[in-house]
Amino acid sequence: MFPMQITLSNIGQLNAVLTALCLDLDAPVVHAAPEPTEPTTAELIQIAQARKDAAAPNPKSAKPRAATTAPLPATAEEAVAAAPEPSTKPPAPQPATAQPAAASSAAEPVTYERVSKAITEGAKANRQLVVDALAKFGAKKGTELAPAQYAEFMAELEA
Repeated sequence: MFPMQITLSNIGQLNAVLTALCLDLDAPVVHAAPEPTEPTTAELIQIAQARKDAAAPNPKSAKPRAATTAPLPATAEEAVAAAPEPSTKPPAPQPATAQPAAASSAAEPVTYERVSKAITEGAKANRQLVVDALAKFGAKKGTELAPAQYAEFMAELEA
């Protein structure tokens, strides 16, 4: 059987649903939870056995650890002697892979989301600069910029 949820707004709809389900409308509806019953002796034995099995380790599933791990040193001095010596050489300098900001912005297309964020942040810092940059492109707001103008507009804001 599949669960179904219906919304009824008046008693007439409720009666129609009950009639469709062939329920006696005159019989009182009692919603009571079934009373809990005492577990039987067999059920108590099963519960006790399950608890006992859960508490006892299974010797078949235990794996020997000595065969799979390396022997440990017995003393701290042996551990220090066995440890590799730290390198005294400084790490080799890594080559600079950072590209200039203009090169990275030219490689990826400028989206309206980036333009909008730049306008918002720029207006907080210097509103007149943003207004002048928009006016240079014939726009009063960012949505009036053409997608082809986004990269140039961003360069203008950064200048």
